[in-house]
Amino acid sequence: MKRYIKIKKYRKQIDKIHQKMIILIAERNRISKKIYRLKEKIDLPKIDIKREKEMVESAKKIAKRLKIKEKTVVKIMKILIRNNLDK
Repeated sequence: MKRYIKIKKYRKQIDKIHQKMIILIAERNRISKKIYRLKEKIDLPKIDIKREKEMVESAKKIAKRLKIKEKTVVKIMKILIRNNLDK
C-alpha cells in the first residue's frame, strides 16, 4: 500500500510539471505571435533558419548538461518552432 501511495504522490508531481509546461508553451506562443506580427510590419521573412538552428543548438547543450536525450529535446524544439509557423 505504501508503494501505491508513493506512486500517486509522484504522479501528482508529474501532473504539476505538465501544467507548468503547458503554461510555458502558451507564453511562448504569445511571444512568438508578437514577433511574427513585427516581422510582417517590417517585411521580414516568416522563417529564420539561422535562429531556428541557434535555438536547437542551445537546447542540445542544455540537454547534454542535464543528461537527457538530445534527440528528444530536438524533436520537442522542432515541434514548438513548427507550431508557431502554422499560425
